[in-house]
Amino acid sequence: MKKSMIYALLLNVLCLQAQAAPTAAISCDYKIPVETEKVEQPLVLTWAENAAIQSFALSADSIDKQLEALQSCYTELGWAEFMNAMNKSGNLAVIKNEGLIVRSRLDGESNLIRTDADQWKINLPIKIVYQKDGDVVAHYLNVYLTVGRKVTGELGIMQMIATPRFSPTKYTPLEVAVEKIYSSLAEINVQQSVHQLITSLYLSDKAQPEKLSKQDLSWRQFLQVSDKLLSYGKQLSILGTEAQSIQNNFLNRTKPLAKQYAEMKQNTLANLQSEAVNQWDLLQRNMEKSAKVSHELLVNNFGKKQELFDRTNENQWHHPNQLVTVASLDGDKQQLASVVIMKQQQQQQQQRQKNNPSTPPAPINCDYKIPSSTKTIGNALVQTWAEHAAVQSFIFNADSINMQLDKLQACYTNEGWNEFKEAMVKSGNIVAIKEGKIIMTSQLAGQTQLVSVKEGEWKVRLPLQVTYQNQKERVVQGLNIDLVIGRKPSGDLGIMHIVASLVPAKK
Repeated sequence: MKKSMIYALLLNVLCLQAQAAPTAAISCDYKIPVETEKVEQPLVLTWAENAAIQSFALSADSIDKQLEALQSCYTELGWAEFMNAMNKSGNLAVIKNEGLIVRSRLDGESNLIRTDADQWKINLPIKIVYQKDGDVVAHYLNVYLTVGRKVTGELGIMQMIATPRFSPTKYTPLEVAVEKIYSSLAEINVQQSVHQLITSLYLSDKAQPEKLSKQDLSWRQFLQVSDKLLSYGKQLSILGTEAQSIQNNFLNRTKPLAKQYAEMKQNTLANLQSEAVNQWDLLQRNMEKSAKVSHELLVNNFGKKQELFDRTNENQWHHPNQLVTVASLDGDKQQLASVVIMKQQQQQQQQRQKNNPSTPPAPINCDYKIPSSTKTIGNALVQTWAEHAAVQSFIFNADSINMQLDKLQACYTNEGWNEFKEAMVKSGNIVAIKEGKIIMTSQLAGQTQLVSVKEGEWKVRLPLQVTYQNQKERVVQGLNIDLVIGRKPSGDLGIMHIVASLVPAKK
């Protein structure tokens, strides 16, 4: 009996130990054998959530150890790109020198967007908190991951794209929407390479390579934007006061000039009218005197009936202030009448245009037609076209954005348009503009540069000033736009790639 009790007790202890043995935690160190052909989707999602949160968890006092642990979350190429971005942007030094603490957590449900063999595309909503000396700043991101398998079989991040999104509140400040809209354009180019890692929080403007495929938002600029936009209200108030003062001063100076011009204009018209009446009266009196002369004298002196005014030289009637000789019907006595002929506005020019009609040149815009047989296109035409297309790409209105997008498609090649539209939809910018009632306008802010020219391909750089406005706020932002322009099958021009980068703040 005792032996049975002892065996039962030992069996219970063994069962409890077996139940208490923890399963392997799903983290960046989670092992998957190479021979495992299929990895379950829930496992991939859980792993991706952990890897994304770990990528945004850094602190000044332990950043070296954290980066060493973080390396297992990436493939070899993905990690090389990540560290290259961190070093070139100077963000490692900033975190250390400024004593920053960066923390993150999942802020919603993660979604598996697409699965291709051993490759998964995942979208995760994440909240990032930056802390320094008691000051806390929170940002909300949509993080797009491309996860693949390493040579050893484990999972690894091949690509990361982070775009700002609205915070989960009823009202979102306009500066968040501005950053969100801008980041979608930076996202277009990073989608070109599966193995390219760019995260908008870890690239500075100085660290951006020359190639367009390496452009993205700067982490330090992103942090600075929040503080800078907070001062816009005060600056706009000051500018409004100064503008009103300038306007009042201008009106005070121009009112006397306007009054003087009106009086001078009125006096000039009155003098012209009076002179015209006097000259007409003089002409009428001369005509009355001539009518009394015998018709026979007219026949004898001239041999045929002659009209009062010589119409053989019609040009004399088309020149203002020309003196015309009026022949009296008395052949022996001729009287000169000074006749002022009022100017006939542009009569000769209109007649010439009527005789030689010409078609005005077509305006250079996204609908400008170039035959496919045309081999050479002037650089000046390309630059003008690029300016129009870039400005149009940053003009949206909440009430008419769908029509504007339909019209904007003519500015892009098929591939360029698909990338632009996909970025706008994935980042939620179309919904943001509609729900935020945002009006977005732009204008050229400097000289356009033709960076390089290949056969049928042009790289153009130009500065834009973009304004975002709704009923509560107005934000003005400077952007540098890089375009790659090519030719469509029809021969017309089209944007193949577009990348926008923030203009560095002046110190």
